[in-house]
Amino acid sequence: MVTDVVSPTLGAKHATRGIQEMIKITIRIFVGFVLAVSCSLVGLAQEPNAASATGKTARYLKLKYDKQKNQTTVALKRMSLSRAMNKEVNNVTEMAQLDLDGSFDYEGQKLSQAAEAVTLNFRALSKYPVYQRGQNVVGVLDGERALMLGATSYKSNAQTFMTEEVLSISVPYAALKRMAESKSLQLFLGTREIKFREKDQEALRELVSFMTP
Repeated sequence: MVTDVVSPTLGAKHATRGIQEMIKITIRIFVGFVLAVSCSLVGLAQEPNAASATGKTARYLKLKYDKQKNQTTVALKRMSLSRAMNKEVNNVTEMAQLDLDGSFDYEGQKLSQAAEAVTLNFRALSKYPVYQRGQNVVGVLDGERALMLGATSYKSNAQTFMTEEVLSISVPYAALKRMAESKSLQLFLGTREIKFREKDQEALRELVSFMTP
């Protein structure tokens, strides 16, 4: 009778090959999983949103689409105007933190026609009320051309140790465009002068660009 004898060396080689095959299969499964996850993430990144629907880049603005109302809101991010204010005031209590924001709405996810106007909100925060009522707003373009914008509405909100005053005004597209494109811009909020810096006007130019299709 002849009996086959398996060499220990040969058995070890077969075992090694089996382990290598298992490693290859495991690597293939892992790579497939990674690719599947990557594709899913790419798909999520390409989900449409209000900003991408316009095809424009929003640096100073926030866009939000309300599906229930089928309405998009374009909002100017709040920016500080405190350093742009004229510091020559007689009373220290008149110095207030002043911010500016604004917004306009349109139907659907894509603007089909030019927006008529944008609401600008001047927000003053101080220990005591500074404005106390609505103020007339006048723009001075390039240091010589006056632009009468009208009177603001007024409301105040009492906070802990501080008072917030909100002065709002509707500015037509044509007027805002002139303000944004001027070489220099000053606004008079009542008797208080605000000198817009380049980055402030850049924000206005971006806002203007989103007011047309």
